[in-house]
Amino acid sequence: MTYNDEKRKAKSSVKLQEFGNRIFSVAPVVPDSLARELVSFELTVDSVVATATITYESSHRFITIFWGDSDEGETFDTLKIKSLIPALGGPQLPENTIRVQHVYEEPEPPARTSNYLFYIVLQENDGSRSFGPAQRILMEPRYQFNIYGVTLEFNSHLDSSLEQVTEISIDMMVTHGDNKLIDKHWDPDVYTNSNIGPLPGEERFPVYFELTDSRLSHEILLGSPDGIFINFVTSERENIAKDIWEYIVAVKDFFVIEFDGSTEIFDDGAPRGIHPARLTNRGVKTYNVELEVQDGYFDANIKTEMKLIVPIDKTTGLLIKA
Repeated sequence: MTYNDEKRKAKSSVKLQEFGNRIFSVAPVVPDSLARELVSFELTVDSVVATATITYESSHRFITIFWGDSDEGETFDTLKIKSLIPALGGPQLPENTIRVQHVYEEPEPPARTSNYLFYIVLQENDGSRSFGPAQRILMEPRYQFNIYGVTLEFNSHLDSSLEQVTEISIDMMVTHGDNKLIDKHWDPDVYTNSNIGPLPGEERFPVYFELTDSRLSHEILLGSPDGIFINFVTSERENIAKDIWEYIVAVKDFFVIEFDGSTEIFDDGAPRGIHPARLTNRGVKTYNVELEVQDGYFDANIKTEMKLIVPIDKTTGLLIKA
């Protein structure tokens, strides 16, 4: 049915109704009193950002977008069509087309996702209004987890007094669910004996050794059922008796070092898994994990960051609303 057909049908549907001693003519709302529909509409969601791409009619004057994420009332943006100017340097959108982005807040724990009702109200140049598209939004925040490297810290010499260096083996494995993100092995020789060497007797502690290729960047959903685990296995080299002892302990305990969601390091060196749902894992953190070999202890200093991914596009000529 065409637009004019709808008008004729509305005019021919007039009914007479009697109220008391008066008779009124009652007719349906004529389409002329409603704003025209949008030409096209698309809504996409990524992490905490909703992007609406809207193609409007030339007769539209205002487009009001209700995002549905305010506790004190609807959050909305009213766009005056004639005042919309594309960002300089951005790609050209089709005629009468705008693109708007909106940033939502992260869900409050223990929630992992958020639901919102998105809808549009249209207004014509003559003042007529109508509701545009409405859509439910499921918000699933994404986070970027970074390990900025692991540095070993030695505060004592862990070998014979006749040896100039501490000789250890160390394995590092980082996993997320069934995904193995890092699986590395190092055999560092760390100069820790202050009694021999080029400068005998000089205080050398703490001594640091950086584990190369221990950096990581990995994406994790707030709703992920699995945390990220960092595991270490350590032993001293060139000592068969020590190697057998370390092997027995490793078979029993696996020398698993896991973050538990806080900066506390337990005596057994086993923090729990890292997850964005745990507020203490968010932001930049430095963890000091005590590792053990037969002759003593040394530390692994791990700098991490868990940050929310907010995919606002500031380079493509979008109209940004945050």
